[in-house]
Amino acid sequence: MVAIKLVGDKQIKKALPKLSDLVNRSSDPLELIAICKALKQIDSDEAINIIGRIKQKNNKIVNNYIDEIVS
Repeated sequence: MVAIKLVGDKQIKKALPKLSDLVNRSSDPLELIAICKALKQIDSDEAINIIGRIKQKNNKIVNNYIDEIVS
């Protein structure tokens, strides 16, 4: 998860496809929240779309976190 944090801190847009792949494979709330944080820092249209896909996983903990960072 350190790598995910670094991607967000450095706002590495080239990593968006890899983050998207991680979203597809992960059901771990902590990992999904770390990805959301990184995507929020990157703040591109593609990053926002990936956050929307995370929200569709219907994980209550993750969705509550997304609601907090989006509002």
